[in-house]
Amino acid sequence: MTTNPITDKALSYVGLSWCRNALPPDGIDSFGLVRAILRDCFGKETPSPVTWDPAWTSKEPSLERFCQDNLIRTSQATPGTVLLFHHDKAPGQFGRTIPKTLGIYLPNNRMVVAYWARACTIAKVSPWWTTRLHSIWSFPQHDT
Repeated sequence: MTTNPITDKALSYVGLSWCRNALPPDGIDSFGLVRAILRDCFGKETPSPVTWDPAWTSKEPSLERFCQDNLIRTSQATPGTVLLFHHDKAPGQFGRTIPKTLGIYLPNNRMVVAYWARACTIAKVSPWWTTRLHSIWSFPQHDT
């Protein structure tokens, strides 16, 4: 474990099965990862406003709106910040897709992320991820 309560909590979810709109201990998705940290570290219960489109074609910016309503936008990733990602690396004919994935940044350029239909795991923030980074957010009491 680290000495950061946010990253410690995120690491405690590693291994949970992926489940759409779930919160631990029932399962987790990337949105549930951030909601669970808000609940477990800050005592803030948040509803699940996200409607998931299985084809990932939704134009509804629900994850971005959730971040705007509950987190603080910042410019630098530090351990415990939230990374919000697109799933395309460059604007297409109609612009970038709506951000669809959240991760919790860890030391050594890693993150905790809940992969669709798999599990919550630790991943390297590789070029695949950095080319898709939409924005960086901090928790209210963890502002950088």
